[in-house]
Amino acid sequence: MEKIESHRISAVCVTLKNKKESSLGYVKELEDRLDWIAMKHTVPTDWVWEMAQLQ
Repeated sequence: MEKIESHRISAVCVTLKNKKESSLGYVKELEDRLDWIAMKHTVPTDWVWEMAQLQ
């Protein structure tokens, strides 16, 4: 599962980074997507955030 999640989280981060990082909604959208991944796969939100930090 970790490999799948890392790939998915990486994809979210890359997608958001390709948008204008200066936009005000950037951080909020990233938070929302990471929280959604955590809820969907019933993994700890902290774990998802750790994976995102490694990207």
